[in-house]
Amino acid sequence: VRLELYTRGAPGALDGPVAPTWVGWPTFEELMGLLQVAREAERSGLGNPDPESLAAMRRRLLRLMRDEQGIERLLEATHASPAEFDTLLRRLVVAREFLTARRARLVEPTDTELRQAYEGDDPRYRMFHANGEGFAAARRAMRDEWVNRALPSALRQYLRALGSRVRVRVFTPSAVTP
Repeated sequence: VRLELYTRGAPGALDGPVAPTWVGWPTFEELMGLLQVAREAERSGLGNPDPESLAAMRRRLLRLMRDEQGIERLLEATHASPAEFDTLLRRLVVAREFLTARRARLVEPTDTELRQAYEGDDPRYRMFHANGEGFAAARRAMRDEWVNRALPSALRQYLRALGSRVRVRVFTPSAVTP
């Protein structure tokens, strides 16, 4: 949860209370979906991502954290070990690869969508114009960016689809009347 808050630029993300205004049900659905997808991927033999995919995800998280010390600050604030961060990183990559391989419609863009994003004014894809790359050269990097951005929504959709087959209960404290 702290990683999500930190990458979104939430105030007090590392040391403040986890406020419901910043962490809502969709974030918890995403985290539960991540665990479920990673488990399913491991059961189906897709649980060993290649080192380049792990390195690419680490670079992406560093970019979202805005500096090189972001991971150290996150680990220090959450009292997590580098191994725990690596486990989270691995889960993200495994989930991404599983959804790309088995549920591509949840994350993969069409060529038309990529072309529209390239030609449009969407700031998320403007960096590909700034590099002076043509569409053909930028296509792979744009696709990767699209898949990364689609991952949270895809994890929630996957979890909701499981909900039709599996009962999920959320326990909340009830009000006690004297």
